[in-house]
Amino acid sequence: DIAALPSGFVLGATRAGCVAQFDLRGRLVAQHPLAQACALASLDPQGWLAAGGEACGIGREHGRAEAVRTGGLRIDNHWAPMGS
Repeated sequence: DIAALPSGFVLGATRAGCVAQFDLRGRLVAQHPLAQACALASLDPQGWLAAGGEACGIGREHGRAEAVRTGGLRIDNHWAPMGS
């Protein structure tokens, strides 16, 4: 998957085991480790959420990302933020 950010985009690089972050010119600016990274969703104006196997990644456009374990729940496919 791919998710838009104001200064570029992130994509799930499943085989590389990370969420790759790119600027508006398509240059790689960061790699955030996340095993089996796949589904992505944009959050608020500057964040993103990624699913990866048994963990989720939560990141900010100009900050570090953190992986959060899902306690055995395996999340896959596509995400969409809901609610306010």
